[in-house]
Amino acid sequence: FYKKYYKHIRMMHLSDFKDGKEHLPFGQGILPLSKLFDEMKKTKQEHYIVFEIGNFPKGSTMDEKKDALRKSTEMMKEYFG
Repeated sequence: FYKKYYKHIRMMHLSDFKDGKEHLPFGQGILPLSKLFDEMKKTKQEHYIVFEIGNFPKGSTMDEKKDALRKSTEMMKEYFG
């Protein structure tokens, strides 16, 4: 999808997904986000990226939630600086 339409994309709304659960932190689901980020980098497109992350493992502490959000942010920085 991205390869075909990247020239028309201005904003992306991202989260991860697994077992019917949406809005997981990056890396906690099954979506190939690394491949998407590689393609975004190759096409040198700049988009607004909105994280929608609000689904954490049951019983997660606030520190664990903050750590998951920090890892998602670090993943983006790793690809885009």
